[in-house]
Amino acid sequence: MSFDWLNVPGLDLSSGDQAEKRPSNGLGPPSVSFDFGINTAAPHDSSFWDQGSRSHSDTTLSYRNNHSNTAADNATNVSSPQKDNPPNGEVRTLSGGDVYAESPEDMQVPLSLSQNQLTHEEIRTYLRWYHYICLRTHGKLVRLNDVFRFLTNFNLSQKVKDRIVEIFRSCKNALNIGQFFAVLRLVSRAIIYGILPLRRMILEKAPVPKPRPILSSENHEEVYEEVEDDDSSAKTGDQKV
Repeated sequence: MSFDWLNVPGLDLSSGDQAEKRPSNGLGPPSVSFDFGINTAAPHDSSFWDQGSRSHSDTTLSYRNNHSNTAADNATNVSSPQKDNPPNGEVRTLSGGDVYAESPEDMQVPLSLSQNQLTHEEIRTYLRWYHYICLRTHGKLVRLNDVFRFLTNFNLSQKVKDRIVEIFRSCKNALNIGQFFAVLRLVSRAIIYGILPLRRMILEKAPVPKPRPILSSENHEEVYEEVEDDDSSAKTGDQKV
């Protein structure tokens, strides 16, 4: 029975096995389409198709990347605190623009010293200075401004004064003798070592500062101005008379 009338491409009629071969003319099998109609009401949103074309793994990967970036930013913010801001401490800006910060260790240091915490030279010198200021001010307590006025002949800069005022801000208008010792301890370190004092330096021993040398007009020698009590001055005057 002959099937020549079918004329099916790719069907070799010369052999009986009806094996499928490639067409010699390069043409493929006829295209078959099933047209069910086009729905014109369907939305053509590119973002809709992009989201629909994503697989579950792509969505999960994108979420993980965003989450990791957010966690990294949070870690950076936590590990980068502001500078010059000690935890549980106090930060203040002085009049000259300098920032003074007290750490928790500084705030544990008392603003007073006992005589047992001073050297023999400190006790002898600072007691004499304290009594001299009290005689001038006619009071048992001295102010910080009185101390600075007494230290006029010392090389004490305004920055050092502002720092000491900030450290002793709670008692600057009424210093007892222990607080006076602490003030002179910081003044000594500032003058001798040329640094801005810190509150913790109150506990560090320092030599007694000396006033600025004054050139004597008689023998042209450098002498230091020595503070004398009123009683000793009066006795000297009586002897001269």
